[in-house]
Amino acid sequence: MKFKTHFHPAVITLALTRIQPSGLSFQITFAAVAGKLYLVERCSDLATCGWATVADDLSTNGPEIVTTVPPNPLGHSGFYHARVKINV
Repeated sequence: MKFKTHFHPAVITLALTRIQPSGLSFQITFAAVAGKLYLVERCSDLATCGWATVADDLSTNGPEIVTTVPPNPLGHSGFYHARVKINV
């Protein structure tokens, strides 16, 4: 009898819980886990974009991270996401 094992890495879902203006910048809040490093990325057009890092090496001791990101240099709206930073 043969057995196969399948490795399924844990999935951490990050949701931006709050985005609010802070002067010309934006304050972004998202749920996080202590001991992990995170980054926030921005994209201007989901059809053609490459994500640009706007906040890096973020960490927390609590259940969330609050960070301020600069305004979009193109002067219009953008899309944001947060992710766990993976060191390779």
